[in-house]
Amino acid sequence: MKREELEAMGLSKENIDAIMRQNGIDIENAKQNAGESGAALEKSRADRLQEQLNTALAELTAAQQEGATAAQLRKNLENVTAQLNAATKANDIRAILEKEYKPKDVALLMKLIDSEKITINQDGTHSGLKEQVDPLKTGNSYLFSDTPDDRGGSPDSSNAGGAFDMNAFLRS
Repeated sequence: MKREELEAMGLSKENIDAIMRQNGIDIENAKQNAGESGAALEKSRADRLQEQLNTALAELTAAQQEGATAAQLRKNLENVTAQLNAATKANDIRAILEKEYKPKDVALLMKLIDSEKITINQDGTHSGLKEQVDPLKTGNSYLFSDTPDDRGGSPDSSNAGGAFDMNAFLRS
């Protein structure tokens, strides 16, 4: 509000001064209230932003922990899969040895061969086993039940894996 507008209305100078003083007080109160309200608004806005930041940080931390857990699970899965594959390969080699080479002690023969050098295909074919077992069969024929012994005879296959009977051997 301007003085000229009040003078145009026909008010006296004292009335205009009183109105202007009251208007100044109202303006100052409004500024102060606006400043307080503005500060309160800014504080509440800052509080909301801090809450959102805290929530985002908590979600990020949880996601990082889940990521670490997922990586651990992936690593554990790879280890278990490798162990399972090794055990499956060992069982396949054991079955092939029992079927094709008929050892007296499969566990002993398994310790004498290097399974890393043996490959077993999906169709059951294998490679690398013959190269390891044949020298053992030639040099250590006592490990196998179906090979002739060094004296020209053949072992008694009816007693394969059983106790050796010296009396029966001497009588023959």
